[in-house]
Formats: sequence, structure tokens, C-alpha cells
Amino acid sequence: MISNNLKKNSINIILLILLFLITFSNYIIKGGLLRDDMGVYCFKSNYKSYFEYQKEISTSYVMTSRPVSAIIIGFCYWTFNNNSRYLHFINLSLFFITVLLFYFILKKYINSPFAFMTAGFVLIYPTASSTLYSFILINFNAAGFFWILSLYLDTFEYKNKALIFIKELIIIILIVFSSLSYESFVPLFLINVLLRFYNNRKRLSFFYILKLLLPFLFSASIFIIYRIFLEKLLFYSSYSRISVSRLNIVTQTDYLTKVINFVVLWFKFNFFVIPGSFSNFFSLSLFYLLILIIFVIIYYFYLKKDFDNIDIDKRKAFYILIFSIVSFLISNFIFLFSNYRPATFSYDNRIMGSIRFTLIFLIISFLNYLTVYIKNKKIILYIYMSIFIIYFIGVKSQSNAWIGASEYNKEVLKKIKSIYNPDENIENRFCIYLPKYYPEHVNGELIFGEHWDLEPSLKMIYPNYRFKADVINSDWLIIENDKIILHGRNEIFYPFYFYNYLKEDKIYKINNKDELIILL
Repeated sequence: MISNNLKKNSINIILLILLFLITFSNYIIKGGLLRDDMGVYCFKSNYKSYFEYQKEISTSYVMTSRPVSAIIIGFCYWTFNNNSRYLHFINLSLFFITVLLFYFILKKYINSPFAFMTAGFVLIYPTASSTLYSFILINFNAAGFFWILSLYLDTFEYKNKALIFIKELIIIILIVFSSLSYESFVPLFLINVLLRFYNNRKRLSFFYILKLLLPFLFSASIFIIYRIFLEKLLFYSSYSRISVSRLNIVTQTDYLTKVINFVVLWFKFNFFVIPGSFSNFFSLSLFYLLILIIFVIIYYFYLKKDFDNIDIDKRKAFYILIFSIVSFLISNFIFLFSNYRPATFSYDNRIMGSIRFTLIFLIISFLNYLTVYIKNKKIILYIYMSIFIIYFIGVKSQSNAWIGASEYNKEVLKKIKSIYNPDENIENRFCIYLPKYYPEHVNGELIFGEHWDLEPSLKMIYPNYRFKADVINSDWLIIENDKIILHGRNEIFYPFYFYNYLKEDKIYKINNKDELIILL
């Protein structure tokens, strides 16, 4: 029996590894750096010492609340330079390890095929694409990894007091690391607490409950002390999207609105965005499509063997479904004490990354519960495989679009270098007109959009020059008599050089607003 379980487990892991490679290997090889990725990397050229660069990253106002991920990002950029292959491999591998740990946890509570199906879904969940394809969002995957690892470690029981103490200490460290990597996983720590209560349900008493809560109380204390006191003492400025002061009656109503909005956006994404990406997906090479078809066939027949003899306990399936609903609502608590809003479009869909685990668990728990009432169990398998194929098309199409956006940026820089000759003795004021998104975007994949990614990129191709540069598109442009204001805050005064990438390969010197209006 143990041998069979080990064999089954090994096959499941091998299939998940194959799914990971089929889904992401092409992106690891071809994917470049976009927007915030490019800005943070190019900023490195200003420093000769790693410690100076790391200090600059760690003290930037968007990173002071995320000191753990600031160290990870700074180290990776400095170590691997501009080699996007290494950067994407690290980010996606961290995500994959998190999915594997999630699978091992689920296997302890639900039927093995459904645990395997959940892991497969999470791996290709397409609504949080930015957390997969933007390296800087390794902060998000690091937070998820630390959270899942704390949850996984908590599934082990020890009788030795020293081992128990070490385990509790490591859990505290992991929870603190997660909360100081990215804040959206903070609500999911409640799931740790619920599982602790469930695993020890026969021994619960007031003092035992307190004992179970101690690691989380310690972790919460460290997190609060850092955010309220230490962060303000250590750093000049800070930025945070979360605030306990938002917990009021108005916000509670707003929370329900956001959960409903999330569900609506999720349905829109599944029924409109993914079907619209089919043409992008089928632009893949015939060889790649053949590999995918072979994998899907193997995947189907492998699961079919489990469904032929599957036996679901009705009561247990019901409890799992209830727990999955509670977990999903808990994961949405991030909207309760932050200014995050549900989003499935473009870079903003990163917030969906923490919800991906509970949402997929909810979907699979529902299918698991349906299995009790459906005589032909294979119907559930057909439903799963249909969603699996649709989700795979969605995540793979977005991968292709992110690669395309990266290539588009390279072409833009190549064209600029061929026609623009900046002055080495002055600060060169430069603006380029570009579309807001990659022209063949699937889900709002971003190209050069603001000064923080364009300026450092120009410094890469013109290392000895100074720039005041920005991107003009249809949004956030105010034209005044002496200057233009971009994105509500960045001012560029006349005269400046202007290049409309969409019209002609020519640079114009703009001396006043009338000249700019004519060219726009």
C-alpha cells in the first residue's frame, strides 16, 4: 500500500513538473524584462557596490514595508545582471515549489486525485499572470512560498518538546517573512489557525487554544511593531497599501462589494478574455501544439484510472466544501484593510495571486462534492479537463503576449538608437509616443509606459548621457504653455525632443505646445 502510494505520488509530481515545463519553459527562455522589472534593473548601473545598491532598493519608499522581498530582489538583480532567463527561472521555480507544497498539504485532507487536480489548476491559473511573468513580483511568490511552507510544516506532529519548540519558532519566522515580503497573504494566516484547530479538535481547551495561537500572536506582534514603529524609525519614507484604520462599517460593506466584483470579473475573464486569446495561442509552433496534445491525452487517461474507482465520503466532502468557502472569503479579507481592488486586467491582476489558491480549492471542492451525487463520475472529469484546457490556453496566450511586449520594447530602443543623437553636455529632455498596451495584447500586457522604465532603459543604450524622459499615450497628458505634465506628476519643459513611434522614423524638437499638438 505504501509502495503504491509512493508510486502514485511520484507520478503526480512528474506530471506536475512536465506541466510546469510545457507551460513556462518557453517564457523562461524568451521572456524579457518589462516596466518595473526594467526600471529596478537599470537603476543598478548607478552603483559599483552591491551593498550600496541593496541599500537603495531596501530604502525605496515602496520597499520599506517589504524588507524581505527587497533583499531577494536586490540580490537577484545584482547577481544575475540583466539575464532574464535566470530571473524568470528563479521566480517561476519558487512559484512551482509553492504549488508542490500546496499539493502535499491537500493530500492529507482530500482524495489524492482531487489534490492533484487542484495543484494542476493552480499551476495554470491565468487570472494572476503578472505574478508569473514579471520578475519583480517575486516578492509576491516569496510571500506565498513562506506562507505555504509554514502551513506544510504545521502538518507534522512531534512529541519531543525541543522539536516542537523549533517547529513553532520556524513557523513564526516564516509567517513574519511572508508578511514582510508582500501583504496580500496576511489574511491567509487565519487558514493556518483554522487547520490547527481542526488537527487538534479533540484536545481543545482554553489554554490549549492559547498554546495553538502563540506562534501567530508572536508573528502578529513582530509585524505590527515593525510596521508601526521600526519602519518609521529606520526609513525616511514609507508606502503601504494596508491600514488597520480601514476596518469600519463602511469598509465591511465595501468588502462585500469587492468580493462580488471579484466574482463578476472572474466570470468575465473566463468567458471573454480567454476565448479572445485563442488566436494568439494557436500561433504557437506545430511541434509545441503536438507536445501539448500528447500531454493532455496522457493527463486525461491518468486521471480516468482514478475516477473509475473513486469513493467520496459525503460528509467529509461537505465539510471540505464549507472549509473551502470560508478560506475563499478569508483570502478576500485583503480588500477589507487595504486599498487593493479586485482586478483581472494587466499588471493589476497581481492581487489575485493570493486568492488563486483558495479560489481553485473552492472550485475543486465543489467538483469533489458533486461527485457524491453524480453516478457517472467521468462527467466530473470531463468538466475538469474542459476547464483545464481553457485555463491552459489563457495562461499560455498571456505568456506569448508578454514575450511579444518584451520584443516590442527592444524594437523601440533599437529604433531610438538609430535616429536619436543626444547631447552629452546637458540633460536631454525626450518624449516618445507609444500605445498604452502592447498592440497585440491579450490581457493588457505592458510596454514602455512611464519615466521609471523609459529613462533607465535610455541610460542603458546611452550610458554617458543624462535624461529627463517619459512616454506619451492617450492617458494622463496635460499640455501647458511652458511644459507638459505626464501621469499626473512628471513635468517636462519645452524644448524637448519628441518621437512618434507609430507614425514615422523622425525626431522632432518641440519648442511650444502648438508644435506638439500638430504632431500628436
